Amino acid sequence: MTWLISIIALGILVLVHETGHFLMARRLKVGVEKFSIGFGKPLLRFVRKGVEYRLGWLFLGGYVKMKGEHPDDPAADAEDSFITRPWWKKALIAFAGPMANLIFGMLLFIGSFTLPIRYEDHQPVVDHVSPYMAEYFIAGDTIRTVNGQEIKGWYQFLSGIETGKDNILEISRMGSSVKLLLRASEVDSLYPGLQPRIPPVIGEVIPGLPAWQRKLRRGDLVLAVDSVRVADWYGMRELIVNAPGSSVCLDIQRGDSTFQTEVALDTNLMTGAAKAIGISHYMPVDYVHRYSPAEAAKYGFRTTVSFVVSNYQGLSRVFTTPSQLKSNLGGPVMIMSMSSQAVQRGFNSTVAFFAALSLLLMIVNLLPIPVLDGGHILFSIIEGIRGKPLSKGIQVILQKIGLLILLSLMVFVFHNDLTRVFSRAMSP
Repeated sequence: MTWLISIIALGILVLVHETGHFLMARRLKVGVEKFSIGFGKPLLRFVRKGVEYRLGWLFLGGYVKMKGEHPDDPAADAEDSFITRPWWKKALIAFAGPMANLIFGMLLFIGSFTLPIRYEDHQPVVDHVSPYMAEYFIAGDTIRTVNGQEIKGWYQFLSGIETGKDNILEISRMGSSVKLLLRASEVDSLYPGLQPRIPPVIGEVIPGLPAWQRKLRRGDLVLAVDSVRVADWYGMRELIVNAPGSSVCLDIQRGDSTFQTEVALDTNLMTGAAKAIGISHYMPVDYVHRYSPAEAAKYGFRTTVSFVVSNYQGLSRVFTTPSQLKSNLGGPVMIMSMSSQAVQRGFNSTVAFFAALSLLLMIVNLLPIPVLDGGHILFSIIEGIRGKPLSKGIQVILQKIGLLILLSLMVFVFHNDLTRVFSRAMSP
């Protein structure tokens, strides 16, 4: 069922992308000959108003075939051919597909915030206290209310603190109820000054990374790292990050049984240079929150901007450190694994996941590689600077190079996926 949902959703994202190209071409009076979702022999085909609409069997993308796209096209001299348009119109047509994915992704994020959101959180129990917060808290304090609002989770506690004013907190301390007045001048010190109690229990396991390959699961309890016993997440993480070798040996408790497993250490775009195995901490508290339409629009916009910026930053790190390429590229298998996790977390998470995929489709297509939209935009800008397009021969050579890069990347991604799946299948 997850595979079916993923295929349908990916088809919708491709449809949105190609519709962007189609509508902009029509708006700029460029003739369209074909509109295809998928490649290869068509499973479904019909013609309407001179446009052939197709559904291809190879469901890995789509295309809009415009009249006179190439200099050797028989329709290149037609009044409504693509090649006769000014450079900026060509750029707009190429940019319209990624822009459609950007708008669609933002709308999906906004939609996900309008739904009741199930949040996972930590227990609102203080564990580590910095010296400048020792006046207010001690280890073991449980936050009960913030400014009269009942608190269920740690991040709910932090988000309930109001800046620029005094806050009244009620805490449970060694069986007694205590009220605290957190002064406005101390609010900024609160966030770095406290850490919640987090046991070394695995929450999410990131598909493709070492912990996933070793079949670690949500709910597994880490007892020791390289034979050193751990009491909380902080101690476990420190041992992993500072491990001297290229792997760590973990003692794991799963239900009533315990076992050892050796997990490779890796770095990825999320951790920078820090060593990691690809897990997040388990959050035992969950609660539902509803945002107003205005809040949903605000957080949907912010999430979109943050996602796009962080991914472009990640791409820049990949180009400066190519060794991270293998750890951070995934294909259809990884997409299916991640969509499965999103579906298990609920409809809201599924919508947000496919919003992220729509934005990723935009980001990838804007790469300045010939055969991608970014390459066509680059050709158009060069034409605008030179006053004339690149010669047919140069365009053909660059297109072939771009196609080779794209095919090589696809082979690499599929190989990466299969290697990870094989490694996971062979793991005890």
